[in-house]
Amino acid sequence: MVIYWKVFRIGRDGARRDEVQRVCDTTQLDSIARSAIEMTVKAGKHNSREILKFRKHFSPFAEGDENALEFSDGRTAFIPDYWEDEEGVELTSSEVSAALTGNPNAVLIPPGFRKHDIDLLLAGKQPVSFAHLLANDELEILAYFVRDIRELENSSFKKDGPGTIQFIGTASLTSGNRPEFKTAVSDEEIRSHVTIFRRLYMQNDRGNLKNTVQLIVRLLKGHPRSDWIKAVWKDYNKHLNGPPDARFLTRDCAFEFSVADLLDAFIYTQYAHQPDRGDGAKAFEKCLEQVKGQQGVLTWLFCTELWKVTLIFLNVGRFVSWWFDQYCRHHSQQVAFVDSVLNSNPGIGTLEKRDVMEARLFEEEARRVAHELWIEKGRPESGPGIYLEEARSKLREAIGGT
Repeated sequence: MVIYWKVFRIGRDGARRDEVQRVCDTTQLDSIARSAIEMTVKAGKHNSREILKFRKHFSPFAEGDENALEFSDGRTAFIPDYWEDEEGVELTSSEVSAALTGNPNAVLIPPGFRKHDIDLLLAGKQPVSFAHLLANDELEILAYFVRDIRELENSSFKKDGPGTIQFIGTASLTSGNRPEFKTAVSDEEIRSHVTIFRRLYMQNDRGNLKNTVQLIVRLLKGHPRSDWIKAVWKDYNKHLNGPPDARFLTRDCAFEFSVADLLDAFIYTQYAHQPDRGDGAKAFEKCLEQVKGQQGVLTWLFCTELWKVTLIFLNVGRFVSWWFDQYCRHHSQQVAFVDSVLNSNPGIGTLEKRDVMEARLFEEEARRVAHELWIEKGRPESGPGIYLEEARSKLREAIGGT
């Protein structure tokens, strides 16, 4: 594998700005280093700071040098928030902004920041008060919100994402192409995520997002974080009331349903409830009609919006979790609430599943049979591995499999 890495360089005086190409030919590395870097790249981490662990294996690369490299697997790496000076030393964001503007107090704003994010950044770190004494019902709101946020943070769906949709040919709802929707998570894991998600999303649970936002904004009134949370809440509602963002699909049709309509349609017909004969089923059919009856597209839209709204929950939830922990320590507070089943029972999920156990036992026996076949054949130098497929076939036949 050959990995190309483009790095932006900025002179500390701001006079020099250029980019340098680096290359890593993994075939020239020792086996451990090669395996480590190739595994990182294949796992999709080559555009993150993970690649910095292997910086020493990259060497300068000039145009035309590609003719000297023989490879069948070429990759590119790019870290958007990484800069170097002319000596190859990493620059912090503060050093970059100072070099570009000549002002040591200048602030580099990361891409994607909204006005309230910028306001919070420019406000600097200000002390947060924990002096309020919360009533029992207020403690319960925060305790259940934090409990569910932590479950959401650890869910497989949050970690692996909403999946992908792939069209053969033109990506259009009216082209006649039938897209394929794929996820890394199972249907069971999506259902598990929705179960947690709806406790924060719906209005009938005490520790939902709305109740938590109202409480924290009141407790932190006058603090920049309070203003930030209010702005996030406003953006959240704007997002829910707007249509799903799938511009590559909506060139030839416009969605008339909102993100909230989509989430509710799935929650009330697919996950939390059986579909009724009224609004729930009609809402789902309306959404399905808008995507020309393509359930794969609709499910992909749902999973994508479920993931986006989850990130909004976590954006607020991480701060609230921190504040609540600090408050409890400050007041030596023990909150009486029903904790997560998993926290109370850490043994959940530690036993081997039956299908995993059967697959493991089958493979162990297949390797033993392969070893015996290798001995019978006179121990050829190629090793027992050449008889592994034959061993699997014989074993399947013996146990009545296919």
